[in-house]
Amino acid sequence: MDQDAMTATPIKELTIVLASQRSGSTVLCQDVTAVGGLGVPNEYFLKLIGKNKPQNPGEQPVLEAILQGQDPARPEAAAIKMMLNQAPPIATYIDGAAPLPPAQATQRVIDWARDRFERVAIIALVRDNSLDQAISKAVANASQTWHQDSEAKKNEKAGKPAQDFDHSSDSFQLEILKALPLFIRQKKIIQKIVRQNTDIAHLLRYDDISAQPDETAQAIAAHTRALGFSPQGQPSNRTLKKLVDSDRSAQIKASFRAFVERHSG
Repeated sequence: MDQDAMTATPIKELTIVLASQRSGSTVLCQDVTAVGGLGVPNEYFLKLIGKNKPQNPGEQPVLEAILQGQDPARPEAAAIKMMLNQAPPIATYIDGAAPLPPAQATQRVIDWARDRFERVAIIALVRDNSLDQAISKAVANASQTWHQDSEAKKNEKAGKPAQDFDHSSDSFQLEILKALPLFIRQKKIIQKIVRQNTDIAHLLRYDDISAQPDETAQAIAAHTRALGFSPQGQPSNRTLKKLVDSDRSAQIKASFRAFVERHSG
């Protein structure tokens, strides 16, 4: 798509789902899509930071990624999910400058979006229990399953059930330990970004969205409507399930506590 076409894009409204890994962002994106009229958020920025990323930086690849989240019924609206670790390379595309730290890069992308589109809404998500988040990441890596309704089925057909991993091994515990401080820092950064953008940002929490789908949809619709968007206010239509059940989760936590106690004297 050439630059003239990008300049003429009908998108006037952009919803940004801001989150970190294993925080419930896939479920939240389903909620945003189901509400209707806001766009179809997904990790469209991934193609800009992978091995096959475009060679030429600039605004155009970023806009092309956003266009993928265009609402079929309302072409003036689009949505995208931006994971916190994706912000530095995306900010570099926009500015052509050296990568910024995550907090500064995220704010830079938000500032660019506010200049580029008539209306911008941020739906931010944090998971208060960073240990659960770290465990979720370790489980996903160990089982090579990130979403129970898709990858799990494929893995099971290949003879690799989602829960077929040793949660008591030291290597698994170290994966949790490695992820824990990262998620604590990322949670604080997202909370800071929300405080810096109180006029357009709304903060949701994992425990609330997982337990209250209808209330989550209502909150999304109310927040975006107050900013001049046209949400349809439809209820969520969720399909995802947790990778491990509550019993296995309790076993993993017990193993991790024992691991920490064993190495802390």
